[in-house]
Amino acid sequence: MIETASELGYMNIPKNTIIDIDLINKYPDEALTIITTGSQGEPMSALTRMAAGDHKKVQITPNDLVIISANPIPGNEKFVSKVIDDLMQIGAEVIYSSLADIHVSGHGCQEEQKLMLSLIKPKYFMPVHGEYRQLIAHAETAEKIGIPHENIFIMKNGKVLELTEKEAKVSGTVPAGKVMVDGLGIGDVGNIVLKDRQHLSQDGLIIVVVAMNGATRRNDIRTRYYIKRICICS
Repeated sequence: MIETASELGYMNIPKNTIIDIDLINKYPDEALTIITTGSQGEPMSALTRMAAGDHKKVQITPNDLVIISANPIPGNEKFVSKVIDDLMQIGAEVIYSSLADIHVSGHGCQEEQKLMLSLIKPKYFMPVHGEYRQLIAHAETAEKIGIPHENIFIMKNGKVLELTEKEAKVSGTVPAGKVMVDGLGIGDVGNIVLKDRQHLSQDGLIIVVVAMNGATRRNDIRTRYYIKRICICS
């Protein structure tokens, strides 16, 4: 993205400014800026791993200033708060949306959407991605540039939009949402199975493999010793 932004003239980056991450230890802290993923507290993102001390290349220290330039997406508040707390426990200074107006949107603005729709000139339009209110707003934008109201489809999960050479129409629904699987059963998982799964997730399990003598139907001394060791360890 930085390379594309440079080519389009949105960023003016002097030569030899961008370095390989393996070279960061050769520079003083005040000479380094790291642009990284993790503004939503995603568990496997780079910033989350830095905050937890699990990143292989970057170690956060009390000398660091971390700027999280995004508002938490609804539902991600706990993840973002955890990252901020972990960073502060290390001693880093953290600037986030509650402290300053630093939000940078990763989405196109309305005028950019208008430009895109004007260039493509779609006959039918279906806004996707976002909350329902955002789909409504995107549909209203499409109407403003001349797409007929009847040619705009605001869909919900499971609804089917059928497209042909002549028309587009909502033609039914399909099952959508969470599907629970247990062995060979699909979608018919009962409360007892869910309760067992919950116990397994909390308490774990132990599997013992016993080698039996086919002739005597008994296990030898080494196998009994091995089983005993497993039981003691568990």
